[in-house]
Amino acid sequence: MKDQNNIMKDLINTMFTSNASPFYIPNFEYQVESYPPWSGSITQSISNKPSLDIKDENDDVIVIIDVPGVEKDNIKVRLVNEKLLELECEQKNEHEDKKENYCVRERSYGYVKRMIPLPAHVTELDAKTSFKNGVLELRFKKIKIAKKEYLKLE
Repeated sequence: MKDQNNIMKDLINTMFTSNASPFYIPNFEYQVESYPPWSGSITQSISNKPSLDIKDENDDVIVIIDVPGVEKDNIKVRLVNEKLLELECEQKNEHEDKKENYCVRERSYGYVKRMIPLPAHVTELDAKTSFKNGVLELRFKKIKIAKKEYLKLE
């Protein structure tokens, strides 16, 4: 017999992972199972919150964002201010499979807009970007912000 803590954990886990639950949030990733007459599968890989790493290294802040399946032209990145980065990207997939007397056409669309707080003040001057195999890397130079001093009263 399970104790009450384990029963409660199982109930909460089911509540957030069952697609019949009102709390269930799909992450935009799905797979169409291979089922006759279909022979392949379609996978949409953009999620509503792409994985990212932020590194604070000496004079740089490095942001690495996973956006698999997204074309470089469909990604927009900008600094909103010295400590806030905005990422916007969209993914469009279309697949058509025709065989003998049937046709399957699948379409999917994913859109992400995310605000990313940065650990230090940065500038877009001399920023470096690279995009390879669905991984976007951004490198910003840190800027020093002078501490506000109290004025001397005379």
